[in-house]
Amino acid sequence: MVCDGVVPPSVLSYTTDEQSPVKANVWLAGAPPGADVVTVTLSSSNVALMKLSKTVLTFTQADYADQIEVLITPVNSDVADDDRTVHIITSVSSTAELYNNIAVPQIPVNIVDLQTAGVKFSQTKITAGAGRKCETMKLKSEPRAPVTVEFAIVQDSEGAYNYASVVIDPPLATYPGDWSDDWETEVPVCFNLADDGTYYGDVQFNISITFTSDGDPQYAGLKPDDITVTVLEGDPPPAWFVSDTTGLNRIVAAEGATPLAPPTVREGTAVLNYAIRPTGNLYKAGGVLRTSTRPTSTLLLLFRASYVSMCTHPWGY
Repeated sequence: MVCDGVVPPSVLSYTTDEQSPVKANVWLAGAPPGADVVTVTLSSSNVALMKLSKTVLTFTQADYADQIEVLITPVNSDVADDDRTVHIITSVSSTAELYNNIAVPQIPVNIVDLQTAGVKFSQTKITAGAGRKCETMKLKSEPRAPVTVEFAIVQDSEGAYNYASVVIDPPLATYPGDWSDDWETEVPVCFNLADDGTYYGDVQFNISITFTSDGDPQYAGLKPDDITVTVLEGDPPPAWFVSDTTGLNRIVAAEGATPLAPPTVREGTAVLNYAIRPTGNLYKAGGVLRTSTRPTSTLLLLFRASYVSMCTHPWGY
């Protein structure tokens, strides 16, 4: 900054982030006459956002060229906010007409905010068997106003959620946003996992996270990525076979074939690898099922209770 009795043709500017002070050097370009003293007064346009280490500087004919260092310090906060610009306001007074009340343009200091709104979890991909699984969460920055974090299970379109369950405890958490340190506290979030007692396989649940806030625009409507919770299958695969009325001729699952799921009282379809031992005819109402040398076929199995009572077409032979 140079105060030489003439308004500078261009305006200085500084850019920094909210955690990094910057230095400015102030001096006069020309000496004041005789014993005159030049007083340069500096101030921040917003002391809540930026402070200056020195605000009153004096220069004489003997030291007018000495550079006085002024530390410009942004006020760091834990609140996620927009980047901001604060100005250094300069006024000059002197008994010397050359310097008295000269106009110095405001100097902008551009401050980059380092905080982001969001939530951090100890784990976002959870895999466990039936039981209680707890993780922790905390906010990434301090909210300006109360913030509510709500969890919800994303609707399943394929019906897999019928074979396991997840209960979230608690289903929501509220942060006061009153400039307290609560936002830094790790809050437990637990998932109560249960199996339905039948074999189906692992079931993955997607848990959505929604933020609401009436006074913090950074957090209001924030939508982080879903948490995934996979409930591991805890039941053994069912043993099954299809037999004729004598019970002697059976179609059994080939080794490594996926058992039919779900093995409960309902109808279902599956593509099965099978073998027939021993060879012979399988009988059903309305016709004869012939033995096959083909390694695979599509078979519709109808569950009428806890056993297979019949099989229908299509059938390879």
